[in-house]
Amino acid sequence: MLTSKASHLHIDLADKGGADDYVTKPFDVASIPDRVAALLRGAGIARAALEGAAAGDAIEDD
Repeated sequence: MLTSKASHLHIDLADKGGADDYVTKPFDVASIPDRVAALLRGAGIARAALEGAAAGDAIEDD
């Protein structure tokens, strides 16, 4: 979730609502790839598969 609301109340509501991450504006653009990688690790997606996708390789899921 990307928002300008940074209060603990809003963060708590987002968490209870199912948000996987909460980023407030302004944010550091350079940190986004690391945050996405962390979320995907939590979802069980391998970083090597992502790097292959970035290079244009097909991702096969058995």
